[in-house]
Parts: sequence; structure tokens; C-alpha cells
Amino acid sequence: MTRTETSALAGCILLSERSELSTPAPLEPLLRVCEKLRGTLSKFLGTQGYEVLLMRALARAIVKAPLLGCLGVSHPGILELRTQDGEARTALESDAASVDLVCEILDLLFLFIGTALTRTLVEKIWPDIFSPESSIEKKEGT
Repeated sequence: MTRTETSALAGCILLSERSELSTPAPLEPLLRVCEKLRGTLSKFLGTQGYEVLLMRALARAIVKAPLLGCLGVSHPGILELRTQDGEARTALESDAASVDLVCEILDLLFLFIGTALTRTLVEKIWPDIFSPESSIEKKEGT
């Protein structure tokens, strides 16, 4: 997948999580995405493997979105806010930083397990993400 396609997929995943919440709190869609990925990926990678994957994705995403630096990964692979800095928290409410982190997670999965298996895992967690009506299918042209 290209970076644009990965970004679109990350945006659709976050939108899916946001749509399930009546009034999402800041960061809640991102935290839900990471929790759902942790539940599924820990079965394949182990808890420690998922924790390392999330830490690496966060380190890569911080390069693009430095405000993600207020997040951390605790054992057993749980994404958490490490600072109560209001400015950083407000900035993280924007979709851009969340999309960057989810993109990095997906990019690492594409690299390590391949596109087909990553797609299968994503579809297992978010069954409608690749439906003909979804915007990701229209962007991929499949």
C-alpha cells in the first residue's frame, strides 16, 4: 500500500471508532484502535511483541508529530497519556497525530507480515472497513 492509501485506511479506522462513541473524549478513538489491535495482535505476536511494535510505531510517529511525545506505552502494550499538558492534549485531539500513529502501526505490520495478512487482521477487527461502500475501497480502486 502507498502512504496515501495507508493514511486513508488509518483515517477510516479512526472514524469507525469515533462513530461508535456518542461523545468521544479526547484521544478515545486512538486508544480504542490501539486496544483492539492489542487484543488481536497479542495472540500472534505475544504481549511483549505487540508492546514493542507499538513503541516502535510511536517513536516513528513522533518524528512526524512531535506532540505524540506526551504518549507512552506501558506494559502490557497499553497506549497512555504520560503528561497532563493541556496544550499537547488539545493538539492530540486533532486527527492528524492519531492518523500518523495508526499509519506507523499499519506500515510496520505491512513490513513484517505483509499486506494480505495485515488486511485480513484489520478486516477481522473492523469488518466493514473494506466494504464496497467504505471510502477506503473507493480510494484503493478495488
